[in-house]
Amino acid sequence: MEYVCTINEANMGLQIAAVARDMMMKMGITPQIGLNFELPKEMQGRKAAEAAVFGLKPEQPVNTFLSLRSEKGDILVMRAHESAREAMKEICPHLKVGLTLSLFDIQVQPRGEAQAEKAWDDDFAHYLPYLQKDDFIGVQNYTRKLMGENGSLPVPEGSEVTQMGYEFYPEGIGHVIRRVAGQLQKPIFVTENGIGTDDDSRRVEYIKRALTGVGECVADGIPVIGYLHWSLLDNFEWQEGYGKTFGLIAVDRSTQKRMPKPSLAYLGSFRNNFIPE
Repeated sequence: MEYVCTINEANMGLQIAAVARDMMMKMGITPQIGLNFELPKEMQGRKAAEAAVFGLKPEQPVNTFLSLRSEKGDILVMRAHESAREAMKEICPHLKVGLTLSLFDIQVQPRGEAQAEKAWDDDFAHYLPYLQKDDFIGVQNYTRKLMGENGSLPVPEGSEVTQMGYEFYPEGIGHVIRRVAGQLQKPIFVTENGIGTDDDSRRVEYIKRALTGVGECVADGIPVIGYLHWSLLDNFEWQEGYGKTFGLIAVDRSTQKRMPKPSLAYLGSFRNNFIPE
C-alpha cells in the first residue's frame, strides 16, 4: 500500500448531528446533542436496531459511524486519527497517511455570510490543526449547499435532483478542491465523487463536468494526486439499502451477475486538455 486513510468521512458524525438538530428545531424540541444524546421517539428506531446488532438492550447507548457526535467526540476522533497515523508511520515509514472529509460546495446566498463561514468551519476548517502532519487530504463531494441568513436553503425550485435528493451539481468537486487548497498546503486526493441515478446518461454527464473541473485545478497547479469515482459497483447505501444506484457497474442481487454501464467505459476513456495522457 502507498496511500492510507485512517478514517473515512471523519466529519460525518458532526454533519449527522447538525441534521438531527435541524430536525428537532422543526419539531419544536430544544436540541441538546452529546455522545449519548436521547433522541426523540421518531428517531429511536435505528438506535434500537443498533443495540440489537451488538446484543445490547435498547436503552444501552451504542455509538457507531452514523451516531450523532458531540464536539468532545469529534476531538476524540481526531486524536484517534493522529494516533493511527503515528503508529503506521513507525512501522511503515513509506506510507502516505491522511483521512477523508465529506465536503459540500458551500455557496453564500444573500445575508448568508456568517452561516456559510460557520458551515465551512464545522465541515473543514476546525480540523486543520490535526492535519498538519498528514501526507495528503482526501476530499469527498457530491453536490453544493446554498447558505442563507438562517442556514441551508432547499434545492432551488426546478433543479434536477439525484436519487438521494441532492441537487445535480457536478461542478462542486472542482470548487471544493480549490477551497481546500487555499487553506491546506497538502496533496489532494479525490476519494469519493459521483451520483445516485438510474439514468446512466446523467452519470456520464456528471463525470464529464466533474472531471473537467478537476482537470482545471490540475492545470492551475493544484496538487491533485488522484480521483476515485463513487462507486465501482451499485452498493448497499447505509440506511438507504440497495435502492440508490451509484455504480459504474450494475449488480443483479439474485445472481451477483455484474453488468458494466456505459459510464464505466466513459470514465475509462476520459481525456481532456488539462489531464495528461
